Amino acid sequence: MRVTVRPAVERQRFSLYWKEVMQTATDLLEPVEVEIDDAGTVKDLRDAVASKLGWQPAGELLRLEGFTEPWEKTIFKGRQLSDETPLAEAGVNSGDTVSHARICLYAEGWKLKDSLDDDDSSDDEDLDFDMYLHAEPDGKLRRREL
Repeated sequence: MRVTVRPAVERQRFSLYWKEVMQTATDLLEPVEVEIDDAGTVKDLRDAVASKLGWQPAGELLRLEGFTEPWEKTIFKGRQLSDETPLAEAGVNSGDTVSHARICLYAEGWKLKDSLDDDDSSDDEDLDFDMYLHAEPDGKLRRREL
């Protein structure tokens, strides 16, 4: 079956200190058509969209401490679909349009490293500035150490 997908990239600024999303912006991308087997599942659809758009598979994305949400959301007729649901069971037919969003985290801020000693110094060596970026503003997903 051929399904039209309206992809979006949901950019979330994630606080390393508070371990929660502080701000969200959504970028809508051009619709794409994907070909899925009639017995395909929502996960098959997500994989086809990621492949078509050149996105890194969701299972390979680095998860920041405190981020527990799913990387992707697929919505059809106002309902969020789970990975295991067959498209036919969800009511998706050939020619239908499905919305799909990929979450991209932007690490923001800093966090203190766990120290082996009880030194209360505030030297720069106590701060951890290693942050990971999951997506570029152009929608291309990359893993990067800053």
